[in-house]
Amino acid sequence: MPEYIKIQINGMTCKHCEETAQNLLEAIDGVESATIDNWESGITHLEASKNIPLEAIEDALSKGGYRLANTSKRAGNPLIAVLLLSLMVGGLALIIIVFSSRFAARPTSLAEIPSNNNQNLTSTTVESETASTNEIADIETNNTASFTLPIIALDNPPEQPPALNFSVTPDVEIAGEIRIPDNERPITVLLFGTAGCSTCGIEAQSLARIVEEHDTEHLRVVFVDIYNVGGSQQLAWFANVLQATNLTWAVDTEGVLRELLGVDIDATLILDRQGNILYRDDFLTPDAVLREQIERALEAAL
Repeated sequence: MPEYIKIQINGMTCKHCEETAQNLLEAIDGVESATIDNWESGITHLEASKNIPLEAIEDALSKGGYRLANTSKRAGNPLIAVLLLSLMVGGLALIIIVFSSRFAARPTSLAEIPSNNNQNLTSTTVESETASTNEIADIETNNTASFTLPIIALDNPPEQPPALNFSVTPDVEIAGEIRIPDNERPITVLLFGTAGCSTCGIEAQSLARIVEEHDTEHLRVVFVDIYNVGGSQQLAWFANVLQATNLTWAVDTEGVLRELLGVDIDATLILDRQGNILYRDDFLTPDAVLREQIERALEAAL
């Protein structure tokens, strides 16, 4: 007889946190499904094939930086279990169809992006000590699309996080720019997120540790802010709080790269210098997986 567990999760701040927490819970041995009402309330319903210790749930959630608030259990009804199983089978089939069509359209290389797309990666006015322009970069119209993103200066960050402003697009102050793919390095890792995202911060810290262990002539890791709701000061504060200033912090102010690659918060891509996508995932990547995939990519490239 299946067992149903109701829990409340603390620490989720967005829809992507909700997806990450669901994946962490469904990875627990014995958990058949995890349904989160919404990330604001954190109310979650688990269906399990056996008794699940609370410690196992707490350990799983802690990997994403989340906490368990409370829990309650009730015995399952066989009829309800049959109905739920039927719904799950139908839902799984629908998910497979939707995701198959979604992922089938995703590029495996930047060369697959249409070369006649001339959208700007940024259209807001950009000012810095060394540059002022209204067009940071265009998608190149050649065989392999390339992108140039503005790099955020990390010097002298604010002591407190600046207030978020969702009503306007903040100006972007740049300290330079980066071209993707990076022809100067064999491997480029892109982590897509935004300032203040808890799961993005966890992965950024893992990548910062990995960068310390490798030759930066061979590896570059770029945190790409795809929403930029807090501006350059918010992103600089976030980078320094995480102690991940050895990463490159860039901004895709209009989300063009996000749309063309079909990525969102927590997505991770590993590219070679030709722009081929060697690895991709769309959720919080464990440290061990990051290390394995980066080492594999470096071995193939060097």
